[in-house]
Formats: sequence, C-alpha cells, structure tokens
Amino acid sequence: MIRVSHVVAALSLSIAASACSNEPVGRDADAVDFDRSASSALVDYGILNLVNDPTTDEAFLDLVVPLDARSAFEIIAHRNGEDGLPGTADDNTFDHIRELDEVYWVGPVAMSLLESYVIDNDLVPHADDLLGTYDGVELTYGEAIDTLALANTATEDELDYDVPLDRRAVDSILDARPIESMEELAELYWVGPVGMNRMVQYALPTPPANSWSEQFSHDQQFQIPDGWGGLWTQVEVVGAPAEADVLVVEIDVEHDDLSQVKAKLTAPNGSYMYLWVHEASPETIIDLPPEFQYGDDANGTWSLTLWDTVAGTQGSLQGWSMTVSTPGA
Repeated sequence: MIRVSHVVAALSLSIAASACSNEPVGRDADAVDFDRSASSALVDYGILNLVNDPTTDEAFLDLVVPLDARSAFEIIAHRNGEDGLPGTADDNTFDHIRELDEVYWVGPVAMSLLESYVIDNDLVPHADDLLGTYDGVELTYGEAIDTLALANTATEDELDYDVPLDRRAVDSILDARPIESMEELAELYWVGPVGMNRMVQYALPTPPANSWSEQFSHDQQFQIPDGWGGLWTQVEVVGAPAEADVLVVEIDVEHDDLSQVKAKLTAPNGSYMYLWVHEASPETIIDLPPEFQYGDDANGTWSLTLWDTVAGTQGSLQGWSMTVSTPGA
C-alpha cells in the first residue's frame, strides 16, 4: 500500500483576492498535470469523493471544511443539477479536479481547505483501494492514475506498437488529449475492454532489478479460546534479504463480534505491536509501520497471539500470513 503524505503549500493570494474572481487559479485549468506525484493525485480523488458524496451538503462545506459560503453554494449547486437535489438523474457530479477548480468562487483558498480536510480526516484513498470498473476492467486508484498518465503522455508509437492498441484506439486517444478521467477514457471509440486491459497492464510499475517479495503463511485453522486463554501461532520467515523492509500482515479470523478480539504480532527479536485492539471492523491487511523495530532483518520466527476477551461467543483463526518485500517490489 502507498502511504499518502501531502503538505499543502502556503498561499500567496489572499482570501479577498480569491473572492473577487471566478478564475480557476488554484490549479492549471488548461491542462492535466500528469507530473504530479501519485500521493497528490490520491488527494485529488479524496476531494472528489467528498464533494460528490450526496451526504455532503452546503452547510457541511461552509461550516465544517470550512469554505466561503459562496464556494460551498456553487459546488453543491453544480453537483445537484437543476433540481437542486442530490442523488437524482440530473446530478452533475465532478469527474475530475479541474471541473471542480473551474466552479465559480473556487480558487486556491477553497482548494487548500478541501485538501487539508480530506488529509486531516483520513479521507485520502489508498493506491490499492478499488476505484471502479471501466470497460469491464476493475481498477484501483493507483492503476487509474498510472493508466491516465500513459494515455496522456505515451508516444504514438508506444501506444500503437508497445501497448499495443488497435490503431483506431490510438487515434481516438491522441485526438482526445488531455483525457482527465477514467470515465472519459472508457468512453473513447475503439478502446474497449481489450484496449483498457492492455493499457492497465502496460502501465503497471516495473519492479526494480533484484527486487524480492515472498509470502510466508500459517494455514492451519484453530479455535480461539473463549475468554482470555489466548491462541499463539507462528510463521517462520526465511531467505529474506537484509534490505527487505516492507512487511505486510494478513489475518483471516471468523468471529461473530471482532470487537472482542485482540491481536498481537511479535517479531523474532521480541518486539511486538498490537494489530487489533477491540475494533468493530479491524483491518485484515496491515502494513507494519517503519518505526516498528523488529531487528536487523525480517528472518526468524514471527508469532501472532489472539485473545477472545469476552466469553460467550465463538471464533476461529482460519490462517494468517506475512509478506516480506524489498522496497518497490
């Protein structure tokens, strides 16, 4: 998973100056900037998800985000369409960030406030979260970012011979540039499911030379003792290179109430961290944070301990695994 970090730049224009113009000065409104980092593009998706959500209303944008009241009004008016109601047939949701940036009264101050809100409230999607299905192809946010970058920056020969696309699809893409959303790309003539799938596969990042990744699994099923008895299981990591420092834990537990379950991971050197602590819907795939000190390398015996802290309901461990990778693998 990609961890998103984003710093909103200080604004050189005052709020008063922004309010006097409807010019889309917050971002370049004349072209799509595909040189922006993946984390910035994910922030854009977080903003679009927020303003397109039918539960986001004018009062929320005005008082909570908080935008200028005129910005909040114009954003919701654009999204809701002529009938002024969310979730109806005439809704005009925002397909891309430039469409939002062009709304009357939306300038750099409004965009900065929206960015800050989605970052501070953990509304930025992860690169491997599912975005949607386009031409029959399921795409994550990261795949969509890479595919759009390919569609807008690849040379004619690269699209024609390397991807490779139908020649008519190549012409359709070149004529449509800049392509600002996956919806727009999927609607182009001659792209279709085959072309879309080829573009997605071609756009996948190439792992660095000598990259390494392997999953180590515990596949036995065990009943979790009811109460504080605890279930202790182990996974042995072997053969990991010293530079392997990307660790992902996946846990498969069946239980009527996961908020009763605690999970602790212990490294070969005895360091430990709690993965679950009474969350109603805990993450089942967990990236270990870089600050978790597990020793000089990942090799050795890792253990997972599970406790069912409330008697009366039954649960079981179906299995768990550790994926160990070098950066970029």
